Amino acid sequence: MEAAGAFDSKILQPGDVRDPESFKVRRGKVGGYREYLSSDDQAYAADALTKLDPRFGYDPREDSGP
Repeated sequence: MEAAGAFDSKILQPGDVRDPESFKVRRGKVGGYREYLSSDDQAYAADALTKLDPRFGYDPREDSGP
C-alpha cells in the first residue's frame, strides 16, 4: 500500500520507492532485528530493556528468535 501511494499522509510514504528499507512497514519477522543490529547494539538494547518497569512484562532472558 505504501508503494501504491494509498496513504494521504506524507509520513506514511516511503522515502524512496526503489529502496525496500525506506518503507515504514517491515517484514514482521520475529527476531528480524538481529539482521540489522550488531551484537554490541543488541547487547546494549537488552541491557536498556532490563531497566524497564517489570509491569511491561519484558524478560530479556527470553529468546524468541533463532
